Amino acid sequence: MFNFTINRSSSNVLQINVNLVDKFVIVTYKNGKTYAFRGVSRRAMLNLIVNHNLSMGKWVNENCKFAGKVRFTELTDVIDLPFINAIAG
Repeated sequence: MFNFTINRSSSNVLQINVNLVDKFVIVTYKNGKTYAFRGVSRRAMLNLIVNHNLSMGKWVNENCKFAGKVRFTELTDVIDLPFINAIAG
């Protein structure tokens, strides 16, 4: 489902799952909360993948949380593939 999983040292972000085809990102924070973002820039996602020096938290803030056309939702229950497919598509 996801093209890439990004795991880097971060004070707040545990991992970022990136789907370039659908412009879809799932961010899991160290506090246990998980958010799904739809409409994320493919250019920004590619930059995250290839630039290993990027701060994951800063990237999420700039390209997901505070990006104009990006929609998001908090995932509070057990994540199942039909639900993810529904919000990604």
